[in-house]
Amino acid sequence: MQNVAVADHVVETPVRAYGDEFRRRGAHSSAAELWTAPAAWDMVPAQPDGYQATATTWYCDWLMITHCRGDASSLFRREHHLGDPFDAFVHLVLVHAGGIIAVQGGAEFRAGPGDVATVLPRAPYAVHNLDGTDATLLHIPVGYLEYRGIDTDQLQGAAFSGGPMVDAVRALVSSTLDLPEHEGARHAPFIERAVLELATGLLGGFQSGFALDDDAAQTSRDRVLDLVEGGFADPAFSVDTVARRLGASRRYVYRLFEGRRLSVASLIKTRRMDEAVALLRTGSADLSLARIARLSGFSTPAAMSRAFKELAGITPSQYRLGRASAPTAPPSFQ
Repeated sequence: MQNVAVADHVVETPVRAYGDEFRRRGAHSSAAELWTAPAAWDMVPAQPDGYQATATTWYCDWLMITHCRGDASSLFRREHHLGDPFDAFVHLVLVHAGGIIAVQGGAEFRAGPGDVATVLPRAPYAVHNLDGTDATLLHIPVGYLEYRGIDTDQLQGAAFSGGPMVDAVRALVSSTLDLPEHEGARHAPFIERAVLELATGLLGGFQSGFALDDDAAQTSRDRVLDLVEGGFADPAFSVDTVARRLGASRRYVYRLFEGRRLSVASLIKTRRMDEAVALLRTGSADLSLARIARLSGFSTPAAMSRAFKELAGITPSQYRLGRASAPTAPPSFQ
């Protein structure tokens, strides 16, 4: 965690400013990659002279949180910024005081106290923070939200009322940022899960207000997600299993997720990866990789190792060794 006062005309993203301090021996991950990414946007204070702002940041496995407050400023994510690790994330801005005016995809939207704004870093945007704005920015992987049934394409340039859940997130984030380092590390996985559940609930409530083009298809997609959650730990569970239990063809199951960021096969693989990471993080050191593979639904340790290499660029053994030697964040959930 860091607190910073910013006083330059064009200010680098905090991720860039803190990157060197939080880089961990080449073990890249979803949250950790954000720290070491090149400048992700241009920041321009409304009044350069005397500009003051603070930002405090925390990250764990699939989540990075930045709490910001201060004088008016603008953030611009432009074409030349695209293609970095932020592309794989959704940004949720929870406004506690002040307000923001943002533009993405040609649409302008506004958010005040108690509101939530969402932008997709894979496309250019501009966010203008009003003077005295106090806000929490959540960086959540697209893959995580898609697995939870959120259509992330609908989150480009959106704003909605978050109600009391915004206050709940703020209280949880504030208490997390106040924890001593050793306490924060010990409780990090549980804090992260709580924040992710609240954020997913906020987004699910927002999307439930859309009129669905095909209610039957949405019901089927929800059923697929339930089946994956209930069956991923069985190595024999596959897209064919989903199709049989739905009483539908394999082609129909794949078509349900056409145009979405994750296919059904990817949903199954990422859920297994999530479980393996959780066991490597919190399980006993005596828990063998073979047993972790079985508990996570991988048919063999080699299959788990291939998934890690594909999604994270490291092996489970390398990840476990990195966790034992430094509090790095784990592999990417994409």
